[in-house]
Order: sequence, then structure tokens, then C-alpha cells
Amino acid sequence: MVEQRTENPWVGSSSLPLNSMKYNIWDLFTRLVNGQKANKLTIRVPKQKFCQKFLKVLWDDGYILGFQESKKKPFTYEVFLKYRNGHPVINKVEFISKPSKREYLTIKQIWKLDVGLGTAYFSTNKGILSIDLCKKYNIGGELFLFIK
Repeated sequence: MVEQRTENPWVGSSSLPLNSMKYNIWDLFTRLVNGQKANKLTIRVPKQKFCQKFLKVLWDDGYILGFQESKKKPFTYEVFLKYRNGHPVINKVEFISKPSKREYLTIKQIWKLDVGLGTAYFSTNKGILSIDLCKKYNIGGELFLFIK
């Protein structure tokens, strides 16, 4: 006999299924862009350590006003979105490295990379770093995304 469930076992749970953990960064940036397009002041994202590291880097680079653990929902972060003259700070996010195809760059390739008016983010052995910090520390890594 097969047991049939009607409720979602992951609602209110601190753990997520393994297959959704791969896509938490894509989900984070999709929520950021959609929240800014809808002119929201805050958005909520699932509380995960990797997302927290990316949010800290975005805050350091001035793309968000800040983030904190949500008081209403304990397993989420509340992210405060930033606008300049009524326009979103994050206009476009372009994902480079995907679960099916990882893109790694050496420091020589990073120096040749032209990001224009945006910022590139890398996963390195020193953590999540922007292209400027990668050049400063002279290290390469996995190219995650461009923000424009």
C-alpha cells in the first residue's frame, strides 16, 4: 500500500531537498531582479549559507542596502533592495557557470576579461569574490555571473 501525502514536507522545514540546493543562487538572483522590476523595497530569500555569502558580497559592492534574518519567517533572509534615482541598481544578471557546464578562469584570463559597467563574481578558494578582488589577490576561480 502506498502512502499518499497531501501536505508539502518541506514547508516550515530547515532543510531543503538536495536537488533544489543546486539552484539556490539562480533563485536568489531571479528574486532580486524580479523584486527590483516590481519596485519592491524588500524580498525574502531562503536562508542558506551560500546565499548569505553572496548577499554579503553584494552588500559590500553596494548592490543591496542590506539583509537580515526575517522575524516573520525564521528560515528566510529579508533583503533590502537598492534604487538610484528611482531606477533599480541591478538591471541585468547574466549567469555564466551552470550546473551542467562550469566555467573556470585563470588570473591571466581574468585580467583580459572586460565587464564594462558591471561586475563579475567568482567562487575562489578565498570565498565569493568580485573581479576587482580576484585581481587584487591574484587568484582565479569559477566565474558565476555578471551583474549590470
